[in-house]
Amino acid sequence: MEDINTSLYITGEGTNVRVQEKTLFINEEYYPVNAVTDISLFGSYELHTSIFSLINQYGIICHFFSYYDNYLGSFYSQSKKYNNLLILEQYKIYCNETELERLKRQQTDEYRKQLFSVLKYYKRREYIDFLEYRENRNENTLIEEALNKQIYYKYFEKMLGNFEFEYRSYQNKHNEINSFMNFVYSILYKDILNSIYKQGLDPRISFTHAVNNRKISSLEYDISDHLKIILSDRFIIKMIRSGKLKKEMFELREDKYYLKREFIKIIISEYQLFMNKKYNYNLGSLTGYQLIDETVKKYRNYFKNRDKIVSGKLLWYLLLWYMTSRQSRILMEICWS
Repeated sequence: MEDINTSLYITGEGTNVRVQEKTLFINEEYYPVNAVTDISLFGSYELHTSIFSLINQYGIICHFFSYYDNYLGSFYSQSKKYNNLLILEQYKIYCNETELERLKRQQTDEYRKQLFSVLKYYKRREYIDFLEYRENRNENTLIEEALNKQIYYKYFEKMLGNFEFEYRSYQNKHNEINSFMNFVYSILYKDILNSIYKQGLDPRISFTHAVNNRKISSLEYDISDHLKIILSDRFIIKMIRSGKLKKEMFELREDKYYLKREFIKIIISEYQLFMNKKYNYNLGSLTGYQLIDETVKKYRNYFKNRDKIVSGKLLWYLLLWYMTSRQSRILMEICWS
């Protein structure tokens, strides 16, 4: 468990979790309750109702994951006030076909810009020999997004070094890298949910990704399209190319790959260090967590004032045109190291 960014992760089943005098005890470690923003529990635990009473009082969010790292749901304090007027504006957009299509187009355009900017960066670093670039403009934004993802994942394996990728699987099947991607993405979704709750939006109402009865929430998937490429995928590639991620960290169970329990803690620690490091974005000098908050704010401002949604981008995207090839390479090595 790490208390970086006041997010706690409990990864060992049988861990003793208790509360005493406004202090949260996790085995022999303890944390002041008012310093904790969220807790993620992986596996099965026995929790006393006094814990829920206290986290409800202090507005702590509890996220629950299965033994196999699948997201199960969250306990969110109802003592925090929702911004009812803001949520009403969110519903209005969803119910208005013209407004809905306008927002979906903005989301898709920003996603395409992010995707091809990263591919061009890796082409300059000579990880990609040839970049098949085309404008996949389609009236159906879901089709357009799918076509652009096909191109992105076509070149993704070339960025990964010794790991095989071949194709994207959302069920932890086929290889270790898909399992690792699913795990890292689930942590990103959790971090986005924290910001959604904090800023008073309704996570159940999304726009590009379908709203249905199977999902507890869906807005985090919309927002993650702006963040996966420059946060999660950067972290994944960095872990692989630095040699910190190894195939022996995974196990095969029922034709699916999973991180071994003893390595989850290590990965989370690396993830938090990465997310707490500041980079220069067009939205300012921000940590990964701050970039998430700023991106969610863009959505909040869109719901309130219909401001344009602008994704966070590393500043080298803006500076490359003004620098020599050698200078660009040095800057990019710094930004992505």
